[in-house]
Amino acid sequence: EIEQNLDLIAIMRFSLLIPLLMIFSLALEQLMFAYNKNKKYIRSAIFVTIINVVLLLVLTPIYKLYGVIYSIIIAEVFFIILYYKSTLVNIHHIKINAK
Repeated sequence: EIEQNLDLIAIMRFSLLIPLLMIFSLALEQLMFAYNKNKKYIRSAIFVTIINVVLLLVLTPIYKLYGVIYSIIIAEVFFIILYYKSTLVNIHHIKINAK
């Protein structure tokens, strides 16, 4: 039972990465809406959702609860990358036009 509790503690600690990543993805998501990138947001969300479902189907049977956490973390990283690329182009474009 002690070993099971230690494993659960390790899982909980590892899963704390998820809210930290969500902070960045949600902030970048709001920037996408501010720059009227709704279509890119929807495409990104569909793409990452498909990746997440595939990862869940592949990783969960192998890694159990860790597989679920891995897939969520990978999905959030994809969200951050896609949102960042979409908003960075807009920010760069605004800076150039401002000069």
